[in-house]
Amino acid sequence: MTATQLRAALTDAGVSLFVEGVALEFEGDVPETLGPAMVLLQTGLRALITGRTWWGGRSDSPRIEELHPGHLIPDGVTLLCVEGDGSGGSSWDRIHPAARIDYPHLFVTSVVPKRAPMTMEVDAESETAA
Repeated sequence: MTATQLRAALTDAGVSLFVEGVALEFEGDVPETLGPAMVLLQTGLRALITGRTWWGGRSDSPRIEELHPGHLIPDGVTLLCVEGDGSGGSSWDRIHPAARIDYPHLFVTSVVPKRAPMTMEVDAESETAA
């Protein structure tokens, strides 16, 4: 689920979203099934509502990249923020490592290539000798 899809689902559920400073606020009852996604994608929702850029970063690299609310969170992104949230690193939300396991539908996942099945050639002579 993307931030754009989440916003639509919340709107369909009668939830109104708005931003106060750097906080995502809402009115209405958030469906239990959407609560975890709302917590994880709150920066994406804030970016959508304010029209600001959504940024993603990696804990092991100083590189940041622009994220798109209509896309899943890219593989390797562990930090999220919205343009204008502040400076000095304190404005970045850290994605808990378990989130990728618990809520895989919010993330792009690396595809692990499948190995070709092992094949064994059996020598016909050794088969008959046994």
